[in-house]
Amino acid sequence: MKISRRLKTLSVSAAAVLVGTLGVAPLANAAAPAIATQGHIVQTSEGTTCTIGYVEGNRAWTAAHCGVNGQAVYNEYGSHIGTLRYFREEGATGQDIAYIQFAAGTVSGGNPVSGDGIGFKPADGNGICVTGRNSPENCGTVVRRPMQTAGIYSSTELFKQHGDSGAGAYVKGQPGVVGIYSGTATFIQGGKRRAYEDIAYFPSPQERAGLPQGYVPRKPDLVRRANTILDVPALYFRAYLEPAEAILALIMGGFSPADFRGLMATLGITGVTI
Repeated sequence: MKISRRLKTLSVSAAAVLVGTLGVAPLANAAAPAIATQGHIVQTSEGTTCTIGYVEGNRAWTAAHCGVNGQAVYNEYGSHIGTLRYFREEGATGQDIAYIQFAAGTVSGGNPVSGDGIGFKPADGNGICVTGRNSPENCGTVVRRPMQTAGIYSSTELFKQHGDSGAGAYVKGQPGVVGIYSGTATFIQGGKRRAYEDIAYFPSPQERAGLPQGYVPRKPDLVRRANTILDVPALYFRAYLEPAEAILALIMGGFSPADFRGLMATLGITGVTI
């Protein structure tokens, strides 16, 4: 079995060194409007991109493997919109869904792809659609795949692209979303390759009501220039510092086995357990 999560590997050792040795000043640029809109890009400072799958009043939803638990994330314009938080500690190794706790000043751009509402998983055999940031709407059929993961259900192949992870899954003609697109799971069955698409269940209304309601402090926005290293050295170092800060916060908060599994999955490291 091979499961593709479209992950970007981070350099943990380099990050740890930089956290211990560098003091990087904030970038001196004016804060741009921070808007989180369904279907738009969500990115980290090191360049990992995913899709915003659904937006609520003070948070948005995407896939857990799109960043380190506790890492700052930005919209497609480089505006800091909030902090990525795994819904479950194990992150992408289980229910691959995370919410973005909005930063002060971040506003909702709504849900133009699906409309508002969070629904339940469609019954097996029903249709389901996903529109990612880098590919148009594709629809498949809800099915059970081999070795079905807890917190995940699956559909037939949707032919999504790198960067579509985190997009909202929806039923055509029905407002709202019914899950978050996680990635492609590939199996060999009867000597032939068979691809399935994994969709993370949304937390229940009671679980969502228990999530933090406040806002995190706003960070300086990203500045992209032709020569990042020479023109904006602080941005170059932030690509290492921000994920490292998130990792250190996890360790200081009591690093559980589930935290470790979630971090390893986000880093694209498999087969390591504690």
